[in-house]
Amino acid sequence: MLTTSFVGAWTWPLGFPLNFAEIGWLGATAGLVAACVRRSRARAVLHASWACAWLVMFLPQLRRGFAAEPERVEGELRLVTLNAGAGRATGEQLRDALRTFDADVVFLQELSARQAAAIEACDDLPFAHRALFPRGIPGKGLLARFPLRDVHFVELADGATVLDAVLLAPRGEVRLVDVHSRMQIAVLGTWAEGCEHIDDLARSLPTEVPTLVAGDFNVGTRTPVVASLRDAGFHEAFEHVGAGLGLSFPVFLRYRALPLPPIVRIDHVWARGLEPLDARLLPDVGSDHLPMLVRFR
Repeated sequence: MLTTSFVGAWTWPLGFPLNFAEIGWLGATAGLVAACVRRSRARAVLHASWACAWLVMFLPQLRRGFAAEPERVEGELRLVTLNAGAGRATGEQLRDALRTFDADVVFLQELSARQAAAIEACDDLPFAHRALFPRGIPGKGLLARFPLRDVHFVELADGATVLDAVLLAPRGEVRLVDVHSRMQIAVLGTWAEGCEHIDDLARSLPTEVPTLVAGDFNVGTRTPVVASLRDAGFHEAFEHVGAGLGLSFPVFLRYRALPLPPIVRIDHVWARGLEPLDARLLPDVGSDHLPMLVRFR
């Protein structure tokens, strides 16, 4: 957060490394080793301080990663968000994964026609209420155990899409907003055309209804791009109750066949009016993203 305040939204190229905050220990460790080899005390102190700051920031998440999942509480709401990869996860893989999700609502991004057809053809899924808009990369879907009302699918001027609905949960209404920002925001940040849709959401969503904004933001949670959500009173669930680092992208060899391990957490769940209890990644389902489960009181 200090780095975000220092570089500011106007100097985005300096803020770009904030997308990789979760793996900052790699840079700190490499720098510390190099400083020791060169016998540079000043550089060693600098990189050791960086490593300590990273540890202070992420130690709670790391400890939760080794702890058992908290027991259920009465009336909790369970959410899964997944970028389905526009067909990278086959319809059968996605269908089978949905059967295993112990969730009340599922947010899907990059929903393809074949994936949607596999969902619609399946009668034994625990999600009787569905709002599917299979458009490939701009595609989205909401699956819920409880009724959905006021469903709106909007394509923005820059090609990004937003799926908006109200979930009629047993304990009251919850506003659901499924987001998928365009990829250029990852590189250009606040300089990218269309990134203002997150600011528009933060300003326009009513405060009197509990709200969940989830999906693939294509940036990390500590970048200026999503600062407006914090300013509007939203809290990113994984930062507060996440287990482990939550590196959700990419799955090895799934993104353009590159041999990359998971290096960023660009799948977020932002909440206002709901208390997060636990957040963790779920096993690979065939996409280039891992699904994320978040539990709310």
